[in-house]
Formats: sequence, C-alpha cells, structure tokens
Amino acid sequence: IADQVRWLTGYQSDSDVASMYLYAADACVLPFDQGVTMSRSSLAAALAHGIPVITTKGEVLESPFRDGENVLLCSPKDPEALAKLITAVRSSPELCRTLRRGAMQLAQEWFSWDTAIARILKTIQ
Repeated sequence: IADQVRWLTGYQSDSDVASMYLYAADACVLPFDQGVTMSRSSLAAALAHGIPVITTKGEVLESPFRDGENVLLCSPKDPEALAKLITAVRSSPELCRTLRRGAMQLAQEWFSWDTAIARILKTIQ
C-alpha cells in the first residue's frame, strides 16, 4: 500500500489544514508499542474527525474501546495483523461506516466540550 499512503508535512499547527487532511483521510493507523490509551491526543484528533481508527491493544484495554465498533485492534509490533486490518477497512464500506459512527460517538462521550465541562464541574463540586 506504500503507493497509496500520503505523508503530509509543512503546514502550520495553528491552521485548519491539519483538520482538512484528517477529514479527507480514509483511516488513521496508530501502532503504539504499549497499546492505545484514551490519553493519546492523536487518537482524540482522529476520533473527533470520524476517521476509522486502527490501533494496537496493550496488556490493559480501557473500557471505552470496543474492537470492531469504534476501533480495530491488533497486537503491538505485529505488522501482518496491522496490514490485515488496514486491508479490511479498505475493502469494506460497511466496516468503515461502523467505525466512523463509533469514532464519533466515542469522541462525543470522551472529548467533547460538554463532557469536559461536566468533568470540571464534577471536580469542583
């Protein structure tokens, strides 16, 4: 798939360009060596843009992650498994739709302004 991957650099971090690139993306692949966590800003960005996320499952998986619903998961440092998931996303429009819906729902539940404000108010009270 190397001829179908675009590496994009050279834009200002405070511009809308990065967001436009994310909206145009077919998928986001996040191969973390220790597995995905909710504290990853790259994950939050991908989810907020409704991109199907393919990532890795560590020894502990936080409860919001649902394999096949809001992310696709494989073991870290397993390029063959990662390639299979990328192929699955590329070949299944239905899987893409499911993951996009799940990504948006996960982003709303965990990263929206309403959620952030509710958590701050709970902490203050």
